[in-house]
Amino acid sequence: MQLRRTPLSDVHVAEGAKIVPFAGWEMPVQYESIIAEHAAVRGAAGIFDVSHMGRLRVTGPGALAGVQRAVSNDVSKLEAGQCVYSLLLTDQAGIADDLFVYSPSGRDDEFALVANAVNTDKDLAMIRACLSDAEVTDETAATAMVALQGPASDAILEPLTDLDLGSLRLHRFATGAVAGVPATVSRTGYTGEDGFEITTSAQDGPALWRALRAAGVVPCGLGARDMLRLEAAYPLWGHEIDHDTRPSDVGLARYCSAGKGEYVGRPAHEAYAAAGPQKALIGLRMASKRIAREDAEVRVSGSAVGRVTSGTFSPVRGCGIALAHVANPDRKPIRERRAELVGREAVCVAGSAEIPALFADLPFYKRGER
Repeated sequence: MQLRRTPLSDVHVAEGAKIVPFAGWEMPVQYESIIAEHAAVRGAAGIFDVSHMGRLRVTGPGALAGVQRAVSNDVSKLEAGQCVYSLLLTDQAGIADDLFVYSPSGRDDEFALVANAVNTDKDLAMIRACLSDAEVTDETAATAMVALQGPASDAILEPLTDLDLGSLRLHRFATGAVAGVPATVSRTGYTGEDGFEITTSAQDGPALWRALRAAGVVPCGLGARDMLRLEAAYPLWGHEIDHDTRPSDVGLARYCSAGKGEYVGRPAHEAYAAAGPQKALIGLRMASKRIAREDAEVRVSGSAVGRVTSGTFSPVRGCGIALAHVANPDRKPIRERRAELVGREAVCVAGSAEIPALFADLPFYKRGER
């Protein structure tokens, strides 16, 4: 299968990025170094090309009813310029995707969604199956999306835009000019830092990127993004969340609204949640800088209790960190299961390698820590 290229692909090549295949796309994994890019975002700001993320738009008189049926969270109360995190569930309450739903006008006839790149086609089909008197269109190819992340993001973006960034609270967005091109700016991100995700037309994407680079922002790739999101303990589809994982397993049941009508997977989710989760998403800190990679077995006192879903080195903590699914035989609430494990010794085993670790509180990093 031929890999897709983002509107910024030529820019990345010109800047010397290392390009790798990811979710069907050619994407930069790093520029100077993953550690340096991580440090830029935690200390000041960095920019990421996130144009591979799926950008969908639902329009028509039945848009609200269809989106409400498709996603787990309640979007009926969204104001103009507000977005909300939500889940797409299967009939069995497995997590088909996690995404953001945006209300551009506050009206019931238009919503925008940003989904994981690997799931865009599947999400389109799932949403389309929930629609009546509305349609969903894929705007991914027609647009570019850049994430500006880090504590200096406001100061960097303010001279480049006519928008009042101070009025953009978390999960708010607005449309205006950025670096002389029309764009939508959303205070959202995936790094654990403050920042923005900026969407513009595909043809204006390179100009937007170059303007942010001219402002001194460091370009960052997928490697730093994964390191940053793991420190913040954000789940990644295909790792911490997937079709075989329910919201209650990973602490996401709060995004399944009990105050709205029926949505796909609701009966199964509520029955499963009432019985208690069968597994729990937990954190591990290695006793060294070694990394426990995905699918490493987690053992306690010699017995297998789960598997690593994602692992990396944490510059903030100075050691390897990992997220893992562990068994929850007593079907306790996830907070109780985590609490009884924190501080206990574990070993992560991959082949013949054994990496000592401790169960740890989540997240590994909170905004403002240095």
